Amino acid sequence: MKKHVLTLFLIVGMCLTLVACNDAGDDSSNTNTDSVKATESKKDKGVGEKSTDDDKPEQKDETGKELSIPDDIPKDFPFPEGMVITNISDKSDEEKIGYYIDINLENIDVVEVFDMYREYSEKIGYMITKDGEVESVPGVFQFATLKTSTDMFIITLRPEEENGMIQVLVGK
Repeated sequence: MKKHVLTLFLIVGMCLTLVACNDAGDDSSNTNTDSVKATESKKDKGVGEKSTDDDKPEQKDETGKELSIPDDIPKDFPFPEGMVITNISDKSDEEKIGYYIDINLENIDVVEVFDMYREYSEKIGYMITKDGEVESVPGVFQFATLKTSTDMFIITLRPEEENGMIQVLVGK
């Protein structure tokens, strides 16, 4: 149990560091700065099912290059409606599938977004470990859950800057 708690604290700490160090106007840190507007939200799927191309909104940038939600994220994982994906980083390893998805979202309603993730967490049996403003970083809000050290997700939102990050980790 101590190992799981330590892992969660390390991940939350890493996320806080990324959020605190990231300048909202500086896109130079993104490996892929092409933006894509999600035109529809994902359909409600069974827990743990994998995504298919039919389940995802049409997501292409102005050049036609696809930038979309990875196939191995569970189909039923909710994403905020109207989000714009600005970068996807693959953090998978031999133990887990993992992605950090940077998003822009106009007029973020933190309560509405966190309610969506709270409901999803309860549905899949994850324990909520963080739900609210980060004390050490004003204006940054986090929602974090976990089931095991490799099954968790963290949502970080910065409403004033209209952006955030969705971290999804799923054990293999």
